[in-house]
Amino acid sequence: MWDAKSDAIDAFGSISAFPYDEEWVVTGTFTPNPAGTTVGFSHVKDDGATRELPVPGDIAVTIRGEEHRIAAFKDGRRLQLVFADATSDVDTYGVGRFLFIAPNPDGTITLDFNYAVLPPCAFSYNFNCPMPPRQNRFPFRIEAGEKQVLGTDGSLLHE
Repeated sequence: MWDAKSDAIDAFGSISAFPYDEEWVVTGTFTPNPAGTTVGFSHVKDDGATRELPVPGDIAVTIRGEEHRIAAFKDGRRLQLVFADATSDVDTYGVGRFLFIAPNPDGTITLDFNYAVLPPCAFSYNFNCPMPPRQNRFPFRIEAGEKQVLGTDGSLLHE
């Protein structure tokens, strides 16, 4: 429900973000999965239960010399990557962040982490956001994209 006079709207100040950094634009490969392939995604309010979401392809990407195989679920005509990294719950929102991507016609896929966004649950506890699956939890810091939702006084709006 939208309430234009909500106290939460009055408390919203800004979204903090890392400066743009070309290092966080990486290209990987996208290999289509057989139709019907799913991965279990937990959600913040589901008490550990998982929801099987369609994962149309396997994404292989090398970051800092190490190959990672990550899962992104279908979101309309694009893919939604739900990820966490070593900044999560330190400098960025604890649940993780989202990156919307699409495979290129040649089978590559570009991940520009500078466009990582905060999930809806960073703005309101009313949302039930997906948690990053194990393969989407990077052990290093991704200092790119949005960081936190801030109140008008500069403090964290949600933790």
